[in-house]
Order: sequence, then structure tokens, then C-alpha cells
Amino acid sequence: MKEINPNDRPSSVSAGRPGSAVYPTTPLGEKFENIPTGRDVEWEPLVDFRRMDVSENTIHGAVAWAHGDEIIHSFGGNVLVYGRSMMKPLMMKPFVEVLKDLDWKQKAISCSSHNGDTEHVAAAQSLLTESEWGLMQ
Repeated sequence: MKEINPNDRPSSVSAGRPGSAVYPTTPLGEKFENIPTGRDVEWEPLVDFRRMDVSENTIHGAVAWAHGDEIIHSFGGNVLVYGRSMMKPLMMKPFVEVLKDLDWKQKAISCSSHNGDTEHVAAAQSLLTESEWGLMQ
């Protein structure tokens, strides 16, 4: 098996576009010094699954409640994280009014991850004019 040079790792994102950089080799990344990420923070235990009073699985994390710019309460560390998939239900809420005229496939593709299957591409293309299809590359 051919070994891949770490500086020449393949990416599905075109060079120069956001997300095209190779995965950071340090917990802080190369671009943002002294910004903690999830790999170097001591998370707080949020949920502890127990059987017969023996811990089987503990989920760690951080939680914050905010109103505007004011942090009301937080625990679990000051950490840079990206919401990604856990934000999808929250993404749909503001879309209710904006996307009300779309069908369910179009609404789903608007805030979902997908593999570019035929059905996914068709749903995404149905939201764009044909001249915009190149944006999906």
C-alpha cells in the first residue's frame, strides 16, 4: 500500500477554499494559537449511564446559557467547538417561515449532510437555477 505524504493528503474541497487545509497536527491547530479545542479541554461529566450503581458510560461536554452577548451560566470549559450535526434541529426552526413553500425533500436538504447520492443532488438542484448548479462542485 502506498503511503500518503502528510503534506499531500487528498481533500474533497478545492484548494484555497474554506475547509481545504489538511487536518491540524496539533490540538490547537496551526492557524489559531492558544485557542483550546475539544482535544485539550477537561470536559465536565454531563450524563453518567449506570447499571447496578456501576458507571458504564459517561458523556462529557460543556454547556452554556446566553442571552445576546451576556453569558448567564456556563460550565465545562471555555472551548472552541463547532455545532455541526447537533445544530440541525435548531437550524430548521428559522427556516419554517422562509422555506414554507418548499417540499419536504427541499427542506431536508437545506439543513442536512449528504453523500451526493442521486436523490440528494436532485433535491439540491431543485433549489437552484440551472446556471447555479456549478456551485455544487
